[in-house]
Amino acid sequence: MGPGPPSGENNRKHEGVDIIADKGTPIYSAMDGEIINFGWNQFGGWRITVRVDDSTVFYYAHLSKYADGIGKGSKIKKGQVIGFVGNTGYGPEGTEGQFVSHLHFGIYKTDAPSWYTIDPYSYLKWWESNL
Repeated sequence: MGPGPPSGENNRKHEGVDIIADKGTPIYSAMDGEIINFGWNQFGGWRITVRVDDSTVFYYAHLSKYADGIGKGSKIKKGQVIGFVGNTGYGPEGTEGQFVSHLHFGIYKTDAPSWYTIDPYSYLKWWESNL
């Protein structure tokens, strides 16, 4: 997060795609992987970070709850339910209702000293057309 505009407001870069869905809609893993981060994040709420290969992680945020048996270190399979859509985040642990229910989905590349994002939209469109 940079210093923000002269008004003093902070601007955060939106690093992913928001998929609007009803609270409680199942979230399916896009690929096989291992959960490397799990739990509360101030902005992402209940979230999951999945390492899918040596240089890529997927980030699923704003969950209402996790699927049974999901936790840090869990191995997951493509198409497995990992959690459920919600509207958590933007506050201390348990904050919800600050925005409409949705899944925030991000893709990060980890092959540089600092992680960087790639736009997940074209990947989501490709997966959708190849179901």
